[in-house]
Amino acid sequence: MFNRNALILFLKNQSGTVLLDVVYPRFSVQRYTAEDFTSVESEQRIGISRAPKTATDNGLLFWICAELAEGLCNPEHYLLNAYFKRIDEATFNTQVKNYCGVLRPPPALPLSNQLFLGALLMYEPDTDMLVSIFAEYEQEYLHFFWESTA
Repeated sequence: MFNRNALILFLKNQSGTVLLDVVYPRFSVQRYTAEDFTSVESEQRIGISRAPKTATDNGLLFWICAELAEGLCNPEHYLLNAYFKRIDEATFNTQVKNYCGVLRPPPALPLSNQLFLGALLMYEPDTDMLVSIFAEYEQEYLHFFWESTA
């Protein structure tokens, strides 16, 4: 699994190129907009991204691609300010359950039936109006993103 130092090195090596050009093979996003929540007025949205792991990525490229898919305004600043806080599977599943519980219908939980290898909490609602979590499973990467403008 990657860390902040790997991100800094990646960004340094990308100097002069457009970060928005980062792509990941077989990347997919399941989106939930305000209309998918029990209360449209909540102004929430959720993105659940996933992709099979590749031999050449430790998850960093997947995470960058997943964050970019959420429409970052200033991607380098946003990425560099992430927490990179390790969390366990129970914490990850609880976070996802808490934010997906008001969806009509909520996704099947847990989001993956593969062996959980670890997760990084990148942003949390205590300080931001969003949640961003990267998770690594035996054969896939997963990213959970929740945001509210309310």
